[in-house]
Amino acid sequence: MPKILQVSTRHNVGGISKLIIELLGDSNFEQVYATGRCEYNEKEYSLHLTSPATNTYTFAQIRRMKRSIHFRDDVLALLALIKIIRQERPDIIHTHMSKAGLLGRIAAFFSFSQVKTVHSYHGHVLEGYFNKFFAQVIIMLERILGKYTDAFVFDGHKTMLEINDYGIKPKKTQQVILPGLIKEQSNKNQFRVRDEKLQILVVARIERVKRIDLILDIARSLAGNHPSLNYGIKVVGDGELRELFEIQSRNELLPVEFVGWKDNLSNYYQEADLLLSTSDSEGTPLSFMEAASFGCPIISTNVGSVADLIEDKRTGILCEKNADVIATEVINLWRNQALLETFSKNALVKATDEFTVDKFIKKHSELYRSLLA
Repeated sequence: MPKILQVSTRHNVGGISKLIIELLGDSNFEQVYATGRCEYNEKEYSLHLTSPATNTYTFAQIRRMKRSIHFRDDVLALLALIKIIRQERPDIIHTHMSKAGLLGRIAAFFSFSQVKTVHSYHGHVLEGYFNKFFAQVIIMLERILGKYTDAFVFDGHKTMLEINDYGIKPKKTQQVILPGLIKEQSNKNQFRVRDEKLQILVVARIERVKRIDLILDIARSLAGNHPSLNYGIKVVGDGELRELFEIQSRNELLPVEFVGWKDNLSNYYQEADLLLSTSDSEGTPLSFMEAASFGCPIISTNVGSVADLIEDKRTGILCEKNADVIATEVINLWRNQALLETFSKNALVKATDEFTVDKFIKKHSELYRSLLA
């Protein structure tokens, strides 16, 4: 049986970790999972609680690998990865997240094995996360590593085009595989209960690129232009800017509640009238798929590959990055309950047709076998 080594920077609460768990459940391959550690402002995603395949893969913890850059730790993490590759002798190394993609592919090169390499771009971090100089260094490294990477997997068409525009291309093949999380449609998702209060949900890391400051601006716009509106915004997530935004929201008496990371968001999706995203940069957010599977319409800035997940004016609304414009779309949709219900039904259909786990696993399995053929 072919062996796949899945490598991620850390197994934190988030969409990428959920997708890796599903890949580990593919019984057509022997699986090994190597991952690093979460940092102080991240929540660990429990493998034992979430994995449908808890006993079907080998787990390897790389204690020195983490999201932040630290030369000594990164070198030690690289050496640990080389050791794992030599011990496990995988047929394919599949890396996820930028740090794991960098160290994992370098480790594959220096392990002097005939292993095939695959790297998944779950969105990208070439802009918006780092200063211009460091971004250029990353782009240069990605171009070099692409020449030694057998295949790229992209989670959306726009992400693929943006990466290719930087001159970053793989040695052999590349393809778009939409993330898949939906296993079955719950009956309760068909009967969403709405009350007189507009419930807005935000699911995001609280950092600069996710533009939670714009969420507060939208709350200000709603309060100023529609003072009689009864609404609330719940922000599920955490990050270095959480305290700052909490203080601003509390001082201005804005109806914005920060609830931190949650392992299970089912109740939040079920109660929300819509999901709101104001990010400057996205891949294909898994929170969009989860929301759609609960019949929750989405209003989002039109960035990254979100257009692969949202059919504008059918399952949700794509907006420019302007608080007043977004607030207007929110209030118009809320006032048109028939349209809101139509969006909800369409989102549910799209989720069950396109965002399934079976389709996601099958396409990866076909890619792996094509590389080994």
